[in-house]
Amino acid sequence: TSEGKSLMYEALKLTNTYIMKNLKIKEIRAGILPNNERSIKMIKRLNFKYVGEKGELEINGETRTYETYLLTV
Repeated sequence: TSEGKSLMYEALKLTNTYIMKNLKIKEIRAGILPNNERSIKMIKRLNFKYVGEKGELEINGETRTYETYLLTV
């Protein structure tokens, strides 16, 4: 299994760098469910900042609230 081997971290690090430098994107937003501690830890390692915005999405017929994190140039 690849769990716990930082593959997602490495992939996002490279992707975020490419997007910011080559596509001239100035910000990337990530919506994460508040109970997803592993994703929150990873996104913070990637220098995303919590912005306090909340939104809703549907997962398997259930409405869930997510919190927004932001990475800027």
